[in-house]
Amino acid sequence: MQFKTIWNLLAVTLFMSVIVAGQSVEIVGSLQDTNRDPLSGAVDIITDGPDLRIDTLVVGNDGQFSVTADSRTGILIHASAENHPPDERYIQPGSTGITRLDFVLPMAQDLTGRVVDSQGQGIAFATVQVRYYEPDRPWRRTAFHELHSTDVDGYFILNDIGIGVPFFVDVYASGYRPVASPRTVRMAEDTQLEDIAITEEGGTVLVRVLDPSGSPATDVRVVLLADPAGYRPEERGSLLLSQAFHQQATTSQFGNARFAGVPAGRIRLHAISVQGEAWLETHVSERQRLEVALDLL
Repeated sequence: MQFKTIWNLLAVTLFMSVIVAGQSVEIVGSLQDTNRDPLSGAVDIITDGPDLRIDTLVVGNDGQFSVTADSRTGILIHASAENHPPDERYIQPGSTGITRLDFVLPMAQDLTGRVVDSQGQGIAFATVQVRYYEPDRPWRRTAFHELHSTDVDGYFILNDIGIGVPFFVDVYASGYRPVASPRTVRMAEDTQLEDIAITEEGGTVLVRVLDPSGSPATDVRVVLLADPAGYRPEERGSLLLSQAFHQQATTSQFGNARFAGVPAGRIRLHAISVQGEAWLETHVSERQRLEVALDLL
């Protein structure tokens, strides 16, 4: 009996080893510029799944890299080098063997622009982020392009933007519905962007959550979802802009939660607590101050 048990354990171990071995992929590749000269930089290996994992591999002066990654879920490979825009490739779940990825990164330059309101006045302290035109890329839960902030007059600078590479500029300003610029391409030394106007003000939603006894419920997580139909085609896929459409807050000691800059249209509220849950669908208009109550059940 003991021998049989040991043999069964060995068989299970061998079987699991075969599964694990079949769920990894060797990634071999290079970083180069458009002249095919090697670039030093970094490669981020982002393993998707229940827990997002990011591992960084430093690439030396020869531009070559090699790494083995778990392929049970999809793998996003993000390559970056100084003075060049980044690039990314996706490896499908279940891939095995050797995958070759050669990144060719174009030269980059810094661009300047301005965020203005409907009157042409600069909007201070708006958040600005570059998003490259990527119709063939999968949805990602992380972003690698640096967040920038406008100055007191609404001006901003974007660093290392690819020359001749299509991109958008996403803008999120407090109290406004976030927007994306038109699809843009800038060639060498053409570094001035057109003004980006934010004209639609968001609504404000004030939520009061009551527990089953009718008392204010504290420390309750409240999630607000705005109708994604409010996205314009050029705005889809923006992690920055989606923050306005998917907001969450925790109720205060008075049972209150506040959401600002909510895009006009249909919204859904969900309060979640050990005391119960509550759902509500309603609408909010531009510049409206909407007050609602949620009763936990």
